[in-house]
Amino acid sequence: MIPDPGDYDQLVTLQAPPEALSTEASYGQERPDYETKTANLFAAIETLGGRDLWYTAQMQHQATHKVRMRKYSGITTRWRLRWENITPKRTLQIESITETPQREDEMVLFCVEQATGAA
Repeated sequence: MIPDPGDYDQLVTLQAPPEALSTEASYGQERPDYETKTANLFAAIETLGGRDLWYTAQMQHQATHKVRMRKYSGITTRWRLRWENITPKRTLQIESITETPQREDEMVLFCVEQATGAA
């Protein structure tokens, strides 16, 4: 079953963590930021609240958003999403990744919104 393209109405950017932190960095040096891997991906984003809150049993984190999008190879829970078409932009840390059995080309990400200062 193919997802309805109209469901994917939110613009997101996938960001991967720095591949390796320099062991030679001196104290106080800024850590490398996340690297943008793709731009202009569309997703369906649902804000979770009340009875809809999802708890990831393995990590004991409380997900704040459910994101459905087309499969993208290589994503891990170290990655994050940048929600681009809202103001202010939001950063969503991926906490768990599942596949939708009914939709072979779709994945579901449960995410936790990061503090505003985390860009």
